Order: sequence, then C-alpha cells, then structure tokens
Amino acid sequence: MSYIEIVSGHTSCDGPNMDIHALANYGYGVQIQEDIFSLNNKELAKAIADRSCLVVISETIQALYGDRIQSYLDQNFDTGAYKVFVCPSGEKNKTMETVVEICAQAKDFQLDRDGLFIGVGGGIILDMVGFAASIYRRGTKYIKVPTTLVGQVDVAVGLKTGVNCFRSKNILGNYYPAYHTLNDRVFLETLPTRELRCGMAEVIKMAIVCDGDLFDKIERACLAEDEMDLSRIDYDIYKQAMVRMMEELQPNLLEANLERLVDFGHTFSMNFEIDSNHEIHHGEAVAIDMALSCCIARALGIFSEEECNRAIWVLKKSGLAIYDSAVCTIEALKRSIYDVRLHRKAVNLVVPPTIGQGVFIKSPDVLSDQLLEKSVNMLRSYEKNCVNTDNQHSHNAKLSRDSALTLVGA
Repeated sequence: MSYIEIVSGHTSCDGPNMDIHALANYGYGVQIQEDIFSLNNKELAKAIADRSCLVVISETIQALYGDRIQSYLDQNFDTGAYKVFVCPSGEKNKTMETVVEICAQAKDFQLDRDGLFIGVGGGIILDMVGFAASIYRRGTKYIKVPTTLVGQVDVAVGLKTGVNCFRSKNILGNYYPAYHTLNDRVFLETLPTRELRCGMAEVIKMAIVCDGDLFDKIERACLAEDEMDLSRIDYDIYKQAMVRMMEELQPNLLEANLERLVDFGHTFSMNFEIDSNHEIHHGEAVAIDMALSCCIARALGIFSEEECNRAIWVLKKSGLAIYDSAVCTIEALKRSIYDVRLHRKAVNLVVPPTIGQGVFIKSPDVLSDQLLEKSVNMLRSYEKNCVNTDNQHSHNAKLSRDSALTLVGA
C-alpha cells in the first residue's frame, strides 16, 4: 500500500521569513496476482476493505470481463458501496474532459475523502483515473488494475498520471502513487497481438539500456521460434523488466534529475504518435524511436554494427515496426528535439553504447541534420534489407545459437 509519512522536520521564524521543513517517508508497491476477479480471490476485496469505491473500467474490459467484475463486487460488497463507470479510452479520449467526467461520477456517487477510485484497464484508463484521484477532494486513494502489457510493465510501476492537451502528449499531469497495484497475468490471455507487441517494446527498452541478461533471455526466446508468439513468453521476463523499471525510478521518483534511462525510446515517439493521429500506438512509436536511437549511436561510432543488428533484429522479430516514412522526417525529428528540450532542459537522448547500458546525448548540436539524415537512411536500410539467415555471426558468448540477421547495404 502506498504511504506518505512526515517523519521529521521543524518550523523556523527569522524576522519576516517563516519556513516549514519536513522530511517525508514515501513508498508504494505492486503485487502480482492470478485471476483477481475470481470469486475465491480476496486480495482486491482486502485492499478495498470497508471503503466506498468508484470502479472505472474501459469499454473493452466491460465487454470481456464486465460480468465477472460485477459478480465479484456483488459477492464482496454491499449494494451502494460501489459504482461502476464504463469510461471511453484511447488517446483521443485521454483529455481533461474525461478526467472531469470521472470526477463528476465520483461526486454524483458521493465518494468521500476516504473512498477509493479503482482503475481497471490499459495505461490510458489508469493515467486518467490516477489524475482524477489526485485532484478529487485534493487527493483520494486509488487502486490500479492494469489489463495490458504496457500497463503492467510500465504504468503499474510508476507514479505518473496525465492527459493529452494542446496537441501534446501527457503535457498535463502529476506524480501520484497508487494506494495499491495488482498485476494479473490472466488479462494478457485476451490481449490482442498488437497490444502484446506494444508492451514488448517497453520490455525491450529496459533490456537494451539497463539489463543485458534480460536482453539475452528475450533474444533466446526470439531465436527459439520461427514465428514469434508473444503470448507464450515466460511472465518472469516481464517481471524482470518491471523490477529494472522500479530500480531506475526509485532514486528519482519525482524526476528531479532529468537524465533517465527509462526515457530510451521516448524522445521522438511522442510526436510519432501525434503526427500519425495516434494511428501509431505508443509501444509502436517507442519501437521506432529505439531503432532510430540505435542507428544514431551507430552513426556516432559508439554502438557496434553487431550489437545494433542484434537490437533491431529483436525488435523486428517481436513483430514491431522499426520505420515509418510518414513520421521519420528530418523536420519532425528536429521538432521533437526542440520539444523535448523544453521538458528535460537538455535533449538527454538515451542511446546504447553496448547492450545493457545507456548514455545520454545532451546537446542538440550533436544531432546535426547530417547525422539525423545518415541515421534515418540507415534505419530505412534496416527496414528494407534485414533478412533472416541461418549462418551469420555469433551474437555473444552467452548465447548457444548464431545470429539470424544480416544487414545488406547499410
């Protein structure tokens, strides 16, 4: 359960200056569960206890699991102790208007300060529910139940809430920890392949810049099958990515330091989504961003051809696109570099010098038009000319099989 406790501090008054100093102890947790809406599973009921709650679910979850959720609530709570609100999702509905509607539903239900918001859905629903909870009555507890892979490996373990506005992604939001988070792998069984791929992009992100062992596991899984079936990936791979994410976030929960390895794949991707009118989903945009960032590192001479090949091959083998001509324009990339400097105070583009590590490109001067053009051309070559073969260079001494990729003409 989350907590924010003032553990020490003092006040001071010196002439006209009056100050409060407070030291807070701050934390939250994520619990991995199996089939949380089974009538025999009491974990969510224990977290809710005797509080009233507004249960906000996406339209997709309502269609797939609405009856099970209703039965669970009916068995564990009195009539009138909860209200279910089926909320529109999707990036186009991730707005302040939707957040205000969630708050209006809570007010109509007379949800009190000790009540709970419960978000059941993907990252978009969870971001909006968290934002609504953070501003309703100046802060009300909420529970996250992520139902997508992106939600479980990324949104579940972080603090961010937010909405899209002013043609900018997540420009309005805050940092607000969930009271409790339950990751249930059962939801992944009904997840469409496209959504699994989007989540896999976030897993690969953590592997490339934070955990070479995790990358090796993903690579071996890719090599083991001619046609990659993400529904058969060992959930422990996802869990390892969650742990790496939490380790990266913990020292910098409120982003006082804007050099963040978890921003790998998140420099150009926001504009990729917006420029495509959200036809490119978040994980897909992150994958293109990661592939481009790998090419930038290679063009700068800090990332070897072999390791660049490995990284991009894993992205492609996972079914993710690595290039889109409509959004990968020099003008669009330059606009992203300008936009991200307003947010991070520097570019802070994360690139890998080797698999399992990341470094930062801070100055926009490094990212010249010529370098961007070279990197995009390299990426285009990967997209056109990557082919599978059985007899290529050995990937790594840790691996037992040869690489399955060659790049022609890059």
